[in-house]
Amino acid sequence: MCSNIKTTTGGSRTIYVQVASARQNVVSERHRSVVAVAINRPQVRNAVDRETARRLLEELKAFHSDDQLSVAVLHGKGGNFCAGYDLKELANHTAALKLEQDVTKSPGPMGPSRLQLSKPLIAAVSGYAVAGGLELALLADLRVVEESAIMGVFCRRFVYLFKVLCSAYYTDSCTLS
Repeated sequence: MCSNIKTTTGGSRTIYVQVASARQNVVSERHRSVVAVAINRPQVRNAVDRETARRLLEELKAFHSDDQLSVAVLHGKGGNFCAGYDLKELANHTAALKLEQDVTKSPGPMGPSRLQLSKPLIAAVSGYAVAGGLELALLADLRVVEESAIMGVFCRRFVYLFKVLCSAYYTDSCTLS
């Protein structure tokens, strides 16, 4: 699961930590049967770029296929869960973002948001979880949210579409006024 692993043994427990470098946008930490997956781009409120989306997808697919893991916790480093897709990257990237019309065929722009995991995923939400960040939070089976967290979609243009998608896929976990 982790390419750069540091092992720490303390008493009867072993913790596997992916060593973060300046270029690691996603960091995972494994403790027994639990893996914590963190978006590590605090300088942009954990906005997801193409590389981060790819790494999130890799980590959650690895979790899904690892029989020794029973639960994953998704969170953001630096006080924010995720501020959606990195719009600066989108504006400055010369190649168009390829979007599959059939959402069952490929991963979405946020990476793992279209996965159907067979094991529980918990979203630990603090700070901003907006736009695509809310999408990632809704992927989780359980959301643990700080009282001061801000969740929503700021762009009114897509609110109707979000309501339709929300009611179709997340009827039990989403209410919008």
